[in-house]
Amino acid sequence: YAKNGGTVLVNYNKGEFNGFGPYPGGTTGGGRVNDENAEVKVLVPSHPVFNFPNKIGPEDWAGWSQERGQYLFGFPPGDKNYVPLVSMTDTMKDNPGEKLGGLVEAKVGKGRWIYLGLNFWRQLPQGTPGAYRLMANLLALPKAPVAAAVPKTAGRGGGR
Repeated sequence: YAKNGGTVLVNYNKGEFNGFGPYPGGTTGGGRVNDENAEVKVLVPSHPVFNFPNKIGPEDWAGWSQERGQYLFGFPPGDKNYVPLVSMTDTMKDNPGEKLGGLVEAKVGKGRWIYLGLNFWRQLPQGTPGAYRLMANLLALPKAPVAAAVPKTAGRGGGR
């Protein structure tokens, strides 16, 4: 499906998912960001997921509850197939470090494979506006205008 131009959205998964991504080596299930108010840094601002049809800004990360994300994606060392689109740093002292696995893209043929470690499963049922705006953008990706190329050197590592 993705090879022909579709977008595959993969909601967060536990470790049993490992090995089912489009490229070898990616893992899930380890990392999380507990603080629902943790800052979300957009790593690829020109990416259409942050620009079409909705411009995603700081207000879209407000009002989330319980946590930002869980079962974050872990990157294979040195891999350039998986590109983190956001990063977050938990304020909880027992969960230090930048986390990169909340929203991850891999290009597959003419399409995309996107891992969603962000806490959509809680935000959508409770009507969090920013989560709906971001989900609309994710669903609209096949119709989005072509953005500047995603840098091959976008941040790697962490994710856990």
